[in-house]
Amino acid sequence: MDLTRLMKKHLLQVQPYVAGRPIREEKNVLKLASNENLLGVPESVKRKIQEIASNLNLYPDDGSYFLKKKLAEYYKIDEDYIFPTSGAVEAIYYVAQVFLDEGDETIMSKPGFPIFNIVGKIQNAVCIFVDVDRNFVADVDEMVKRVNDKTKVVWLDNPNNPCGTIVERDGVLKLLDAINGRCILVYDEAYVDFVEPDADYINGLELIKEHENVIVMRTYSKIFGMAGIRSGTIIAHPDIVSILSKVRIPFNVNSVAQACLMAAMEEDEFYRRSVETNAKMRSLVSALLNEYGFYYVPSHTNFVLVDTGVDCVLLAEEMGKDGVFVRPMKGVGLPKFIRVSFPAKEEDCLRFIESLNRSVQKLRAQS
Repeated sequence: MDLTRLMKKHLLQVQPYVAGRPIREEKNVLKLASNENLLGVPESVKRKIQEIASNLNLYPDDGSYFLKKKLAEYYKIDEDYIFPTSGAVEAIYYVAQVFLDEGDETIMSKPGFPIFNIVGKIQNAVCIFVDVDRNFVADVDEMVKRVNDKTKVVWLDNPNNPCGTIVERDGVLKLLDAINGRCILVYDEAYVDFVEPDADYINGLELIKEHENVIVMRTYSKIFGMAGIRSGTIIAHPDIVSILSKVRIPFNVNSVAQACLMAAMEEDEFYRRSVETNAKMRSLVSALLNEYGFYYVPSHTNFVLVDTGVDCVLLAEEMGKDGVFVRPMKGVGLPKFIRVSFPAKEEDCLRFIESLNRSVQKLRAQS
């Protein structure tokens, strides 16, 4: 049966998202491919999963009533600004459903988070890619030039994934001035918790106080080690929240995610340890890359983009033989780069650099 005869023809051009390599039966694996929190899961979250297990026969709170209140308290903002989601990706899909239609234009960095492009293609919108600058920072000057009356959504993942860089305060405000209320700016802050405290960074919570057309996105997969549970939130003007709610999937945030996120938000010590451990390992990995002569992009996140000088797909396969999983970046136009999450232990940083160096040397000898 030819199903393409029945489907929307423009969907033939959509390339599904490809996730990092999962762990199955492998032993002693160091998984650095998916930007996960390698410290693990807060103990309170583990306990909460056990507590709620006996009630999983019941539907979750559809409106995430208590979670919404908790998030509002956490961010010191009115509840009407909060829209809990099952991770940031769900939020991105909602934005595209509501604001993008056939022929509309949407602007994003290249490279940037691939889901922005995917949802644009699903909506049959015109996806406009703006190359990052020579420092791998989103080029807001070029984005400004591309904004016009057809533009509906501008996506800015700040920090950028996979580059790990930030657009500084003046750049973000310049972009908003150019938009001048003509379209939506999605300010994706998936990695905001890891930004260096002395960076010239503007927090999305500051933006929404002055700009009704800004949608801030947060995720708890990284900082609280909850990638397997899927939890996030949209923070935006109540009018935007109201519109986005029209396409919300009923019971979109499951009971486990709601309960565990509320528990995690009480985990001040785990939060502090996540930030401090990441900063320490970021410094160590950077020093090791310098020592071994690898170029890398200075990071404000829990991962780093590394130029290996060899085919990144072959390199990832070779490092996989050592049980070290890294993410090849050929799919985003960087054929010799890998993206690497920071380990949680010094010995794993050493294991990573040794595998990287050995594998690169082997591939160079073969070429």
